[in-house]
Amino acid sequence: MSGVETRSIISGTSTTEGEGRINAVKLFVTKAEDGYTPYGGVGTAGDAGLSTFTYQSVGSGGNDWVGDPTVNLSSVKARIYAYSPANAILTKSSTNTAHTIATTLPVHQNFYGGKGWDSDATDYMYGSASNTVGEVTAITASNTTPSGGSPSSGTYQPEIYLQHALARLSFTMQSATGRSVNTTYDYVKKITLKTSPNAFTTGTGTMQIADGALGGGTKVAELTFTPKNDVSSNTTAILCGAAGVPVEVGYGLVAPLASVDMTLTVVVGKRDDTTDDRTLSANLSQITWKRGHTHKIQITLSNRAITVNANIVPWMES
Repeated sequence: MSGVETRSIISGTSTTEGEGRINAVKLFVTKAEDGYTPYGGVGTAGDAGLSTFTYQSVGSGGNDWVGDPTVNLSSVKARIYAYSPANAILTKSSTNTAHTIATTLPVHQNFYGGKGWDSDATDYMYGSASNTVGEVTAITASNTTPSGGSPSSGTYQPEIYLQHALARLSFTMQSATGRSVNTTYDYVKKITLKTSPNAFTTGTGTMQIADGALGGGTKVAELTFTPKNDVSSNTTAILCGAAGVPVEVGYGLVAPLASVDMTLTVVVGKRDDTTDDRTLSANLSQITWKRGHTHKIQITLSNRAITVNANIVPWMES
């Protein structure tokens, strides 16, 4: 059974994994009465309650998603958890709903310039019965829908929405009004964010599949975002956009953050040469990163300085 592309920023589903799309999701099916006892008939032994659902073409029998093993619902109400990456190892709780998968949030992230999805960071996701961004609603199901019941009270065809546990950063750059882009020396080669005291969550930790809550990790004061090299070992650094035409010059995934001042530093220069690199900095005040959203950091480049501002936009908007 195929897994998912774990090092990618996810924007949708496909019958094959790749380019920011997943084709598999793991479900953990339990009894709704306690939220931790594996549902009868789903998986065996250590895999009890677990099923991998893989995206199929609609023409293959009419089902978009097919589970292995099959999940057969009875009149016993089920609580269903969904998570991605599907190949993550689930640590089950035997006393409550705090089931977790391991997470890793890199301090130094590399991205492929111009793609918008090819990042070293893993896009961790959890399931909800609500499609409202960031909302946590338990997914329940049975083989009947109670009379007068709501869709979340036990339907045999529950709707499952994957929610992002992390926030996405999108760095854009444009030249200042009246300044022409230098097509030789205006490539963005590195982006650094710094804060004091340590505020960025990185390293190894966990994500609860019930609600996407992150735990553990190490607080650090600095994050870096650097363009990857292509197959010819050339940097994929992106050129600054013209005035009024900002382009995405960097991106990555980060843990949620509440009201922190930080300094943004960019290294701008010749695409494949460090000669005459310029290092320019500007401050950002009271920045908050919300999971499931893109935080757009807009950089304007003049000859000797940068200015920055930030706003929040939908997940894949840059």
